[in-house]
Amino acid sequence: ALSWNVRMMLRHNPEGTTAGIGDGGLFGDGGLLEKVGLARAQIGAARVEPNRVTAPIALEPGEQTNDDVAKALARIASALDLPTSAVRYTPDPGSARRGDLVIVPEDMLAEVVEWEGPSNLGGSIAEPLVIGRYDDGAPLLLWLPGDPDAGRNSTHVLIAGGTGSGKGDTALNVLTEILSRKDVIVAFSDP
Repeated sequence: ALSWNVRMMLRHNPEGTTAGIGDGGLFGDGGLLEKVGLARAQIGAARVEPNRVTAPIALEPGEQTNDDVAKALARIASALDLPTSAVRYTPDPGSARRGDLVIVPEDMLAEVVEWEGPSNLGGSIAEPLVIGRYDDGAPLLLWLPGDPDAGRNSTHVLIAGGTGSGKGDTALNVLTEILSRKDVIVAFSDP
């Protein structure tokens, strides 16, 4: 239901542009972006997934920057009655006024979730390892071999953390995931 409400807040008007100040649209008169100080920003077509809403933002040229959105994230979370960690902004590296607003309504990591076991028993090490979940429920993938066609370098893994943080269990889960593949040889050292 929250994803639907967020999508309704981010929808377009029939002319294909988002509403702004004074045009009576959802983001205009008392809308979300006006409340958080980004009234002249334009929201593109929102991509709604089961536990994530991603909406591209174009800010007012010469008046707003990506820093303004970053400063407004806590107010956006407050307006949506979500924790601050549920609202993120990824600026476009090629623009000082464009980026993606990402809203994750339910933190799926709030409760402990046990590892589901090997994700591709008997598969190839060339396929990604599923070593966990992100807070929106999407799988956390780890690609070990490089792939020049995909522009991906080979990967090294370091598991670090304080005493009792779960390094050993994580290492065993990753090792089990690797050993479940048919085309690997593992040399393991734990100094």
